[in-house]
Amino acid sequence: MATYIYPTQDWLEECAKLYPLIPKFEKALQKLSMHICFRIEAEPDWGIMKNLFMSAVLDEGKLKELTLCTEEYAKKGAEFIMTATPLMWKSIIVKEKMFLTAFITGKIKLLKGSPAGSIKLAPYAPVMVDILAQVDLKFPDELLSDELAEFKDSFEVYRGKTGV
Repeated sequence: MATYIYPTQDWLEECAKLYPLIPKFEKALQKLSMHICFRIEAEPDWGIMKNLFMSAVLDEGKLKELTLCTEEYAKKGAEFIMTATPLMWKSIIVKEKMFLTAFITGKIKLLKGSPAGSIKLAPYAPVMVDILAQVDLKFPDELLSDELAEFKDSFEVYRGKTGV
């Protein structure tokens, strides 16, 4: 199994590719149709020089999109935008912390959308986490110094080319 680095497009593409192969995901999300974005706050030590946005679009449980996106795209299209530090997102993905607890305690903040509506998403959060955690994942704080330097350089080039 390949190892992917958080928060890369390769990681999201692999998760999206695997999604339809695991029927329990679509079944658990069948009542969910929405566009949600997650903002990963800038963290230069991780190679995230400016805020990064990730977009997920679901239509009755079918995953239509899972990708990095621009801030403009997120603001224009998403019903909800949630934000946290990369370390907080990591703790959610590796299941050290629960999404709902982090949200209620303000570790994850709502930037766009109805607070009441966002609470209704809580039952779906564990499934979304499982979708993002289904591949072997390495985080920038786990990379050796030369790997991290290489990642930072390549990620900055990628962001420059794609505008995300």
